[in-house]
Amino acid sequence: MRKTCEPGQPTGVVLCAVSTTWLPFSHLQVFNLLHDQLHQVMFNGNSPHEVAHIAIELMLQESCIDNSGSLIVYSSVGVDSIQHATNGEDPSTILILPLGFSVVP
Repeated sequence: MRKTCEPGQPTGVVLCAVSTTWLPFSHLQVFNLLHDQLHQVMFNGNSPHEVAHIAIELMLQESCIDNSGSLIVYSSVGVDSIQHATNGEDPSTILILPLGFSVVP
């Protein structure tokens, strides 16, 4: 936990929590599931089955993958913020709180 008052972040407290779980799929399959879009997924035996698609407002996302694992970082961004940045205005005033996943083999 830490307090933040840095440019580009809202003033407040940043809390970091970590959880691990094992899934019976390759890290590439899990990466593809998380990378493409947010899903509500039900697992039946050894195959994932999408039961719902979760629609969210605009998302800013960055991801990378190699043999050691993968990383997916994203943040929801309001339409006003996107218009602000595309109009050439100072993007340092856009508040971004990133969330993410690390997927390892």
